[in-house]
Amino acid sequence: MPSAAMGCILLRRNEVGSNVFDLSDDAFTVSSRPRPAPPSAIAMVANVTALPQPTVGYADDLFGIPLPKNKRDLAKFPMKPAGPDTPEKEPYVFRKEHIKTAQLWFLGIGKNLLLTGPTGSGKTSLVLQLAARLGWGVYRQQCTGSLEFQEMIGRITLKSDGSTGWQDGPILSAMRSGGILLLDEVNFLHPDTVAGLNGILDGKAYLIPETGERVFPHPDFRVAGTGNGINGVKAANYRGTKRQNDSLLDRFTLGIEIDYMSEKEEAILLAQAAPRLDPKMIEILLSLAKSVRKSYDEGDSISVTLSSRVLVSTASVLQLQGNDLASQAAGLATALETTYLYRVDKGDRSTIMTAANGILQRENLVAK
Repeated sequence: MPSAAMGCILLRRNEVGSNVFDLSDDAFTVSSRPRPAPPSAIAMVANVTALPQPTVGYADDLFGIPLPKNKRDLAKFPMKPAGPDTPEKEPYVFRKEHIKTAQLWFLGIGKNLLLTGPTGSGKTSLVLQLAARLGWGVYRQQCTGSLEFQEMIGRITLKSDGSTGWQDGPILSAMRSGGILLLDEVNFLHPDTVAGLNGILDGKAYLIPETGERVFPHPDFRVAGTGNGINGVKAANYRGTKRQNDSLLDRFTLGIEIDYMSEKEEAILLAQAAPRLDPKMIEILLSLAKSVRKSYDEGDSISVTLSSRVLVSTASVLQLQGNDLASQAAGLATALETTYLYRVDKGDRSTIMTAANGILQRENLVAK
């Protein structure tokens, strides 16, 4: 049986527990042998925010993943009441292979998940929209080369009454509440910062030197890391990223490699994000994206790609140009300039607009 994408766990039905599904394409299936709960899941630990017993949801209702009726009960996900740290629901097209790995993560089979892929392919959005639909809180940390470990842990701060006290950073907030620590662009981190994360990723308690308090991770505490080019694909295109050592990567025992959506999936996403956009304009945007990505992948006269994130932004602006196809087609250049071309060099801008005008001409939407 294949492992989860980029994961380090090989799942065999006679080795895993009752909450684990088979990775075959026909259904979510569960092993019958009970799996002992880890000590951290059953121990009474201090300094952990108590949460209500989670309810369950099903992959078809939550994520639109078709399931055979006789297998539906095996595609459960733990849900929580949404709180102030739960992300807002936004349009997203979930893919079955990603949902399978996500179930392992939410069930705690692996508590650290690494997502890699090209820029704007939906890595961060996948984590946020999973959490939005399941009610889990997310504590998001944007990683940079100058970020220090202590900034993620917390600090002594001045309170409104003039006294001082400890304030948790995203790591301890997620550990206490049983939420998701989302490390965006984790491969930007400096090695010294990464070293501090190892104990957190191992599920160990953290002792706050300033207060003497020892914070134990809630059993639901999860970590997600995202990064461009972690798998080595076009890594040279992402300036500022650092090759992370195996000690860090080895602690992410689950992984998802995310590429751009299929044309059909992106069409659904654009229709959700920009419901007033004419279906023909969606086709035109997808044709442009296909052309730009092909040139970029082949290194053919273009140095920037057209991501799913930019497509959604362009479609959202484009639907405001008018209610009919002709008005929207006429506004394509403006929408592209506003959301994409403003940051592209003149040579690439000319190439992209030539491709866009060519597509419009083939559709008889501009004068030849």
